[in-house]
Amino acid sequence: MTHPPNPTAITEWTARAKQATPAVVRVIRDYHRAVRKIDRRDNLDAGTKIKLKEMARRDATGALESHRADFVRAREAIADLTDRAMKPQAGDTASELRIGAAWQRAVRIMDRSSDRFGKLTEIAERAVKQGDSDTLAALWREGPGYAESEDWPDADKLRSLLVHVGAPTEAAKAYASRTSFEKGAGRVELAFGTAATALTDDDGLDRATAPDQFPGFDEGEIYTVEAESPAEVHESEEARLRALIG
Repeated sequence: MTHPPNPTAITEWTARAKQATPAVVRVIRDYHRAVRKIDRRDNLDAGTKIKLKEMARRDATGALESHRADFVRAREAIADLTDRAMKPQAGDTASELRIGAAWQRAVRIMDRSSDRFGKLTEIAERAVKQGDSDTLAALWREGPGYAESEDWPDADKLRSLLVHVGAPTEAAKAYASRTSFEKGAGRVELAFGTAATALTDDDGLDRATAPDQFPGFDEGEIYTVEAESPAEVHESEEARLRALIG
């Protein structure tokens, strides 16, 4: 048996993770607009402008760190939820004895082969054809840990194989949720990395080449930093003139 994953919790944490890239884009947009406004302030000397830019960059960096911490919490929550759902639970004494015996048989067969991963795959395929639920349960329960203890390079590939043939339905659902989430999480990590580049010192980075596109959680999703609108530029110019007059 396994603990079924909480679909509501998984959906909620995934939704939170999906907000990471839009938050990143807002931080970068506000940072670059702040820098451009500072540059337009003719009543400020160069040293003051540098200090103001440094303050803006620190604020943006702090905001990004906060958003990343939220994203990490979501990622850890998904890992915990799915790990608990995939963890095999003990059955009755008779089934435990059968599963244990099936695993020992599988180990003896694998240990006699020079290609243990290939042999385990054969055992799994044969168990599927024969409807051998005890062997499939044994492989799902013990196989990944065995592969990791033996430092198999195919340990991750093994779990992917076994989830389709030996895992209980709820565990398979949890694995699918985890795999899907991690693909999106990888794209969000790239967005945070791109943001770090966008926060370099503007004096040393041509704004025309600064990154302004960031990958979202979903495949093919791209968020773009919007340029200042004419109204925003006009408002900034009015503020600059008021500062000069004052």
